[in-house]
Amino acid sequence: MAAELTAESVAMIELINAYSVGIVNTQMREVSKNIEAEEGLGTATALQRSGRQMLLTAGHVVQGASASHLQFMPKPTAVTCFGDTKEYANRLALAVRRPFPVVEIVQCEWADLAVLLLDCAIVRHEDARYVQFYKWDSEHCSPEVGSLLHGLGHPVDKTYLVTERQLDNHIARDLGVSKQIISCEVVPNDRGKYIKGFDPEICFLVDYASVAIDGKPHGFSGCGFWEYRENMETLWTVRPRFAGVETSYAESSNLLLTIRPEVISKWLLEIGL
Repeated sequence: MAAELTAESVAMIELINAYSVGIVNTQMREVSKNIEAEEGLGTATALQRSGRQMLLTAGHVVQGASASHLQFMPKPTAVTCFGDTKEYANRLALAVRRPFPVVEIVQCEWADLAVLLLDCAIVRHEDARYVQFYKWDSEHCSPEVGSLLHGLGHPVDKTYLVTERQLDNHIARDLGVSKQIISCEVVPNDRGKYIKGFDPEICFLVDYASVAIDGKPHGFSGCGFWEYRENMETLWTVRPRFAGVETSYAESSNLLLTIRPEVISKWLLEIGL
């Protein structure tokens, strides 16, 4: 039975927030009108697997970037501030972003996936206070049709003016964007028969039309989707199950393409993780 998140779902919301990290790619340039990372803003999931800490995201979110080009917005960040909107390179100078000790960026060659491997010393680093790593130690299967999934992103359409100031001959505006959790239902694969590039062996479909927010899901790209689970073995706890990575938005169908957890696990094994 699908479980909706309400104001009382504090434990689930807190864990999704802790596992999710915003990414700013300062090297991102406009590649296509259909690529949501052209805004330079995406989301990743903090994972621990095979004894390694990593950030899992969509490949296009970190396209063209080295570790020095990436900045991160983990759990305590309620609002992110963009820099000057008149200059494309500078508008992503976020006042609240922070570096993470990324030692390697690995891109998948056959799916829109990337993993950012972190220095193992992060567990003793100051940054460890700002993120929680989901322990992926067992096999995960794709959610069933009708399942309700939850994901946290940084919707670019929800930016708003924070400050405005005069700099030389132009006005600099700092914009803010709030984190947002969406809840969407998994729909049958036949809904994607007219979506270019949709491969049901790699992705499943999530219905964005049911989300009660205005605007497009740009800024959710790379976010993890989670399925609600309760642990009743001893004391009650919530134990969300990782269900996949959102990679693209089919606007004409209002569907989100999400890479299956089995596919992600297969790729991680291929690269020794």
